[in-house]
Amino acid sequence: MGLSREGRIKKAYRILSDAGYTWQIPPIDNSGNVVNGEGIMLPDGKLMGKFTILTPPADYDPHRAMCGMMMQEWLRMLGIPAYSKPMAFGALIEQVQVRRDFDTFILGYGSLSLDPDYLRNFFISTNDKRRGWNMSGYNNPAFDKIATQSAKTMNRDERRKLIWEMQKIVMGDVPYMPLYNPKLIEAARKGKFTGWVQMIGGVGNLWSFCQLKPL
Repeated sequence: MGLSREGRIKKAYRILSDAGYTWQIPPIDNSGNVVNGEGIMLPDGKLMGKFTILTPPADYDPHRAMCGMMMQEWLRMLGIPAYSKPMAFGALIEQVQVRRDFDTFILGYGSLSLDPDYLRNFFISTNDKRRGWNMSGYNNPAFDKIATQSAKTMNRDERRKLIWEMQKIVMGDVPYMPLYNPKLIEAARKGKFTGWVQMIGGVGNLWSFCQLKPL
């Protein structure tokens, strides 16, 4: 949005204040300056409890681990008791997808298919279960109806409209908050090989290796 860190804190303070949150020490003083907030209280007057951000460890995924640390510091400036907690990747998946015991987590998706049905898998309520792909716990009957219809629709133009509507609903409800989209740079020998299959995750996929042939 083009805001400085100070501008973002002020905007977050206004949003939280309008929602009924209060502070023992507000992050904005009487002169309008940004200070370290302390003791944020929920709209019911209770002190906010510890807020944990689960991330992969830095030796496995330094970008997501760093994102957790940055979010921790920024949230603490608002008086939110946030704590970034790196976990071994297998343990993190177990905690999020199997135990379903977390406040927030930072993960990423890769190797997505060209078919956008993954949007249905990620957010349909029937996948909000142990080992299900709806790890955010999102539940919206309107989305479910359109998502189910999209999986049955064979007409390409009609299905595209349904997918766009699904995206619009998810963007409005924000069950996930995208943090960044990494750049992927690949080199392919088009002059000597044919059969590369372009997918969202790049040409280095299973289908390329199945189709690849020398010219």
